[in-house]
Amino acid sequence: MKLLKTAKIFYKDRLAAILLNISILLILATWLLFIFYKTTPDFLTALHYNIYAGIDTLGSWRWLYIIPAIALLVSILDVMLAVLFWTKQRMWSYFLLTTILLLNAGVFYYLYYILNYNF
Repeated sequence: MKLLKTAKIFYKDRLAAILLNISILLILATWLLFIFYKTTPDFLTALHYNIYAGIDTLGSWRWLYIIPAIALLVSILDVMLAVLFWTKQRMWSYFLLTTILLLNAGVFYYLYYILNYNF
């Protein structure tokens, strides 16, 4: 109950709300990519493309879902920690929110170009 009360106060801070809202939009955009790019269960899928070496990592198509799922779990854990740190260490809270934003921006960027390349 105390965590919910702290979360309401936490969300009233302008910087925290902006970082959290942009992160949520990036998470939604990442998962919406799977609607626009239909993945087919192939044996091997290109998981990394490099302009210098071409395709340099092949793997199972399931990793295209596992990587965003891991990022989502880390984001949820970081939000919970940010809310807990809010009353004691506000800078750590901002650090965690920035980490969530950068992580989800990276995952969106990665997934957008890999799905664009594969499908």
